[in-house]
Amino acid sequence: MKKGENALFTIPAELAYGESGSPPTIPPNAALMFDVQLLSWLSVKDICKDGGIFKKILSKGEKWENPKDLDEVLGIPFVNIHSSTIKLYILAGFAFM
Repeated sequence: MKKGENALFTIPAELAYGESGSPPTIPPNAALMFDVQLLSWLSVKDICKDGGIFKKILSKGEKWENPKDLDEVLGIPFVNIHSSTIKLYILAGFAFM
């Protein structure tokens, strides 16, 4: 999809609520239809270029400076386990020495 584009996603009943539905809103064996507009996205960088480590900037820093080789850097990792995948979110500046 392109930014600003609308698309209609149809989810068949067997991949949605199936025979049970979700009364009173969704009847049994109902397909779900979602009208979706792509507003924006966050870019993700594959740091190792092998699919092993991804970087997503959650909030931009205030300065343009980067740590130097001998600088001490404090980082606070936050691990979120979701669907058997471990995602590491950095809540503060972090660098490898």
